[in-house]
Amino acid sequence: MWKWLKARTGVKSEAKVEHQAAAPAVALTEWPATEQITMDVVAEPVLPAVDLAPVLNRRFSALMLGVPVLATLEMTEAEQQVLRRLGEALVQRKSQDFLPRMPAVLPRLMGLVRRDNVSAREITEQVARDPALMGEVIRLANSSYYRRGKEIADLQDAVMTLGQMGLEKVIVQAAMRPVFNAQQGRFSRTATALLWDLSARCAAACSFLMKGQGQEFNAYLAGTLLGCGLLPTLRILDQSFATGPAPQSQAFHDGLSEVGLKIAAQLARDWEFPAEVAQAIASLSMPASPATDSTLGAALREADQVSKLQLLPGGQAEPEALLQDLRLMPSYQWLDRSFAAAVEPG
Repeated sequence: MWKWLKARTGVKSEAKVEHQAAAPAVALTEWPATEQITMDVVAEPVLPAVDLAPVLNRRFSALMLGVPVLATLEMTEAEQQVLRRLGEALVQRKSQDFLPRMPAVLPRLMGLVRRDNVSAREITEQVARDPALMGEVIRLANSSYYRRGKEIADLQDAVMTLGQMGLEKVIVQAAMRPVFNAQQGRFSRTATALLWDLSARCAAACSFLMKGQGQEFNAYLAGTLLGCGLLPTLRILDQSFATGPAPQSQAFHDGLSEVGLKIAAQLARDWEFPAEVAQAIASLSMPASPATDSTLGAALREADQVSKLQLLPGGQAEPEALLQDLRLMPSYQWLDRSFAAAVEPG
């Protein structure tokens, strides 16, 4: 029954996307599953003609912290202190001090759902070991996006329902959702929802780009985890900038994006994700290059950029000429259609 999870389409020349079901009304709490969208064609990830990461990272970071315009001034002492604290936490591998625990069952579940001969009973037994994860799986199975009949109360029924639409991705979503629970700090209160939306889009786009290449699940993991690296930065910013102006220097926001990538790559290793996932995330801290980007790395880079471009308000996506080649990419067009009904963060 699980062999269909491995079925993948080939790569062709044009992109054609057709919804089988309406997208959820609120993308911040329910992610679209790529299995629910018919994709006749998938395009190869393409490195943009110009490296757009610096522009998009700065503008997304400014949006995340509610800064209208970044300044070209030198970093303040407070900004430097935040980056030092983050760097020390990374070196000492203390990023877990700022993050909720990952469910211990997740690595085993990831191994299970990727097996062709796994049974629903095996997965049910693993999910049942974590009460929070069990409740989330049942909740998702009863959501408007996945539910197709009467209310589901039995865990095995929930596993069966979700398995038909891509259980491996739903498990990752359910396990990761508590990590993105909104905090009550100045920045965390609103930025965590934005990062959740970014992770949803990035995971979907990266998986789309890797379809048919044997790494679709790794692509989904990489996209999901990418925004997670910025969560510890929000906790420290909440403490360091409880009042007064938010950090405004471009240099600080560049440093924030870089350390976020490093934390995400470290978390991928700490959480025992496949080595390819950590390597793909780490490659984003370097300039785009066919020599340094693996196929997964190139897909993740493109997915990250098109996701950020879609989340930026119109006026913040300038200069238009620089970003135009991203808008023409099949991944941007597919993602735009997939999240057409999503609620944009306010």
